[in-house]
Amino acid sequence: MTARSVAMAMAALAYAAVATTTAQGPLAFNHPLDHPAIAYATAPLTDAVSELNRRLETGAATLAVERDKGYLPALLDALKVPRESQIAVFSPTSFQADKINAQNPRAIFFNDTVAVGWVRGGLIEVAAQDPKLGPIFWALDPQAAGRPQFTRSE
Repeated sequence: MTARSVAMAMAALAYAAVATTTAQGPLAFNHPLDHPAIAYATAPLTDAVSELNRRLETGAATLAVERDKGYLPALLDALKVPRESQIAVFSPTSFQADKINAQNPRAIFFNDTVAVGWVRGGLIEVAAQDPKLGPIFWALDPQAAGRPQFTRSE
């Protein structure tokens, strides 16, 4: 490679980097999530978990509890998440990091619209894709008394 072609390649990379970071320019939507155009916290939800939550509230759906895995198997069935999708991860940045280790990893199960995170002894965390709002984050406390209910989390 000649010095000229190296210089041209470097210039192209620099241009690409600048173009990428400024591509949206002044028209980018830089408003908070509570802006009326987004209404992330107040807009009606249509993701799979909010639909399941409504069915749990009315009694149209139930989640059976298993001794070792709690609500997990029933939840995976209700959300149509295949058990074969399981991956195990170790994340020191999780808010449940105190429960996650090599003997007790976090398992994540997923399909095209839902990801379910489960660690033995902790909360069940779910990220569900809402068609209008994008990802909605939920938690299910397996220790909560009464009918299981997901709570929305940030």
